[in-house]
Amino acid sequence: MKRKKRMACFAVLTMLTVLLTGCAFTVPQPNRTIPTASATPTQSAVDGSKEALLYTKAVLDEKKNFAALPFLDDQLYAAAYLGYQEIEDLSWYVQNYLSSENIPIHYFSSGEYYLIIPRYPDLSLKLYQRDMQSDNLSLVFESPVCVPFIIQCNASDIFADAVIFLSNDTHSVSFSPHISLVDGAVEIGDQGLNITKPNN
Repeated sequence: MKRKKRMACFAVLTMLTVLLTGCAFTVPQPNRTIPTASATPTQSAVDGSKEALLYTKAVLDEKKNFAALPFLDDQLYAAAYLGYQEIEDLSWYVQNYLSSENIPIHYFSSGEYYLIIPRYPDLSLKLYQRDMQSDNLSLVFESPVCVPFIIQCNASDIFADAVIFLSNDTHSVSFSPHISLVDGAVEIGDQGLNITKPNN
């Protein structure tokens, strides 16, 4: 009789051990993927999160060619006029300065398109929109790491409505790309390298 009880106890203990072992599980980790840049129109938004930093670093890693731009000593960025209300010849800029057409686009107003390429990988970016009536600036987008991007701005040819601010520990610059009303020249600021294709 005692032997039967022992056997029964042993069987119960064995079953409990199996059940407890079977209950062990691992909590699945969320699928954390870094999004790639897209040329699909998206609204700009203020975002300084860790995910945004990882995203911009990932995009920056894909942009190798712009380091070969013929910058002068005091120049912090390159810029190009891409067209009015539609982007022209982006493939030419990709072939010469970038590695992909999939770069971020920031829409301010239905006007001119500009390509902006930072010189240094540690430059941060802030985009401000200027109000035509009050001349006040509103922060629309910021990122701790600046990557090549396109901006559409200047719906009015007499008013530059975008201010681009680039900075790191040793450099800072702000500028408003626009077309000169005097001679039609592309104005990109004193510390910029104009890489506008000649026929633009």
